[in-house]
Amino acid sequence: MTTIPLEDNFTDIVGKVQRGGKLTDEHLAASAGLAVETLARIKGGEVDEASLRKLAAVLQLDASALVASARKAWYPKPHELPGLAQFNTPYEDMTVNAYLAWDTATKEAVVFDTGASCADVLDFAESHQLKIKLILLTHTHPDHIADLARLQAATSAPVFVSANEAIARVESFAAGRVFQAGNLKIESRPTSGHSAGGITYVISGLTKPVAIVGDALFAGSMGGGGVSWTDALSNNRKQIFTLPDETIVCPGHGPLTSIGEEKQHNPFYPEFKSANPQLKSKIMAEKIGFVGVGRMGANMARRLKDVGYTVAAVYDVRAEAAQALAQELGCEACATLARVTALSDVVITVVTDDAAMRRIFRPAKRGDSLLTNARGKVFINCATISPKVHVEVEKTAHYAKAESLEACMASSITQAREGTLYLMCGGKEATYNRVKPILEKLSSSMRYVGAAGQAANVKALVNMVMNINTAALAEGLGLGHALKLDLAMLREVFSQTGANSRVLATDGEDMQNREHSCFFSAAHAAKDSGIALGLAREQGLNLPLAAATKAQYARMVKLDLGELDKSGIAELTFKGRLKKKKK
Repeated sequence: MTTIPLEDNFTDIVGKVQRGGKLTDEHLAASAGLAVETLARIKGGEVDEASLRKLAAVLQLDASALVASARKAWYPKPHELPGLAQFNTPYEDMTVNAYLAWDTATKEAVVFDTGASCADVLDFAESHQLKIKLILLTHTHPDHIADLARLQAATSAPVFVSANEAIARVESFAAGRVFQAGNLKIESRPTSGHSAGGITYVISGLTKPVAIVGDALFAGSMGGGGVSWTDALSNNRKQIFTLPDETIVCPGHGPLTSIGEEKQHNPFYPEFKSANPQLKSKIMAEKIGFVGVGRMGANMARRLKDVGYTVAAVYDVRAEAAQALAQELGCEACATLARVTALSDVVITVVTDDAAMRRIFRPAKRGDSLLTNARGKVFINCATISPKVHVEVEKTAHYAKAESLEACMASSITQAREGTLYLMCGGKEATYNRVKPILEKLSSSMRYVGAAGQAANVKALVNMVMNINTAALAEGLGLGHALKLDLAMLREVFSQTGANSRVLATDGEDMQNREHSCFFSAAHAAKDSGIALGLAREQGLNLPLAAATKAQYARMVKLDLGELDKSGIAELTFKGRLKKKKK
């Protein structure tokens, strides 16, 4: 068997982090205490262990693994598994992998990517009497789908790709979908970052679990952050490194490896190294407090408890809610905000509005406050509030010798529990980096937006547009109902045309069936639309659609419908519903 070279050498590794962090040579060299000329020699291939270790510290790489890469001291052990075959084909100045997995009992098979040529895949399938039932794409970079047309024509098998990288004549899907081939179960996990819709396929049903990772991860390295370096790192941690150590990793380039080997030898993930227990324990050592334990806050606390953090304290104006969660998590239900700060290193707040935010962060001399003896503490503030209040909080926290970060959420209750929130973060970048390990456990994707208030600006626009889309969908379905159209048909047509939107998928059927269990309340929608309109007024802009949407949600609140989900706006647009509600 031909040995496939490692995809990356140490210069590739340094370059990927440098590009991902947008670090100039001058900045990187100065941060590492090196001359620019020394850095240039290293990037040219010179093995200088002392300098590499200095660079590793700055780039947050494992120094020993980086040095081992430079000295070519590691290569993964051979991996052979019944029901799995790798096909390595030349493509321009590199090689690329495709994979075939099959149920050894039924002979039903799945092809993952095509490589430069699918000829060997087809020959292998024929000689082993395999029936190719599915073609699953990890992403759509040209080297991975170069021979897709021939593979489709030869097999007539359906082809699937992430909806975030939809291409012609291929069915798109959302990550999380599970595929089946014989007795093989294939779970799709989102690993974007290198590409917009990168997917890792986790196969169970063979003698060991297998992960087809595309270009998310390589033996001893990883794909570059072509779309988002932060997402590439974070998604690998969440979606790949959480798999069992025995899992065989099948990358898009280079040799097979395993999760256990990558934990020990991949420089990009120093927290897993047995030689680095202090780093791992430090990441998980922070004691976490929560202020505001409603639907979102409580599920975030449960999530951090599940992944190993100590949730030390919870607080809510509804004392019974805090007490119930404290009993569940085995922590203290605090009677005061100051007690939460005293018990915690990091405090996560999820409160209702500007007034609540100002109250919990009032100067300590004015009453109970999170800022009492807050020196060295970090506050992560997740509520949707006015951007100017986030700026105020950062200033007051700074006066108290503490740090604050806004981490605005664009997800709902389920995602909070599963750790798959989308987070938009604003504040000092050093603070963001300090709490990033915590945020990564709560999110499947996050973005550092900029200074305090900037993430809240983005979140206000996100919710403004979402609310407008929701109101428009309710009107479209309401009119369709009045015209006696089949609403299931109408929703399907919407999904294939310019009427499509994310809320069509999340709220359309609920509007039709009057199922308004609350994930994001109408009252919150009214508040958030109001925040966006306030920003528009400050800029001298008239936003009639946003204003009309705000008025509809305000009407719901007035009609005592404010605690329905935002989909409940359909109660205002479907003919006869309000009348029926009153009977």
